[in-house]
Amino acid sequence: MGAADLARAAMLGVLVRTALDPARLDEVIVGCVAQPADALNLARVARASFGNSEACTGPYRATQLRFRNRSNHPGVASIQSGQGELYLVGGVESMSSTPMLFPKPATKKFASLASGRGLLSKARAVAALRPQDFVPTPALRLGLSDPVSGLNMGETAEVLAREFEIGRARTGPPSHCGRMASGRG
Repeated sequence: MGAADLARAAMLGVLVRTALDPARLDEVIVGCVAQPADALNLARVARASFGNSEACTGPYRATQLRFRNRSNHPGVASIQSGQGELYLVGGVESMSSTPMLFPKPATKKFASLASGRGLLSKARAVAALRPQDFVPTPALRLGLSDPVSGLNMGETAEVLAREFEIGRARTGPPSHCGRMASGRG
């Protein structure tokens, strides 16, 4: 299930359970770290699923965030400043839907193939392709890796734990229990 479908299901669930009229909403805000290419404004896509679009007159905002659980901040700030009273706010992520990225040299070759005019130019483009051109990198791997150190989030946490002498028991029960259950505790 993609991020747009998750946002739609969660928001419609809230509206149904609370019997809230979507027309009363001052704004719909959806936060997402990995914005999907087919729904760059998740709030707009989710709001469109509320049914009668004329009843949904409030604005919508998609927020690209480092942490999807921070999407409530704009709504809280708007309420505190008197700009509105009722906000439907959420954060979604669909890590299984993040794209696969091909190497830049491969994308140039694919572009040559796509833009080639005539059979000969297309054949040349195909002949230029090499096996390594078909090995994509998951965008998720890039997004979860530090561009400076090259470490992923888990590796970074391990380095910090060693550097600051933070033991497993101090990192919290879920982490400690998970490590114990895996036999690596």
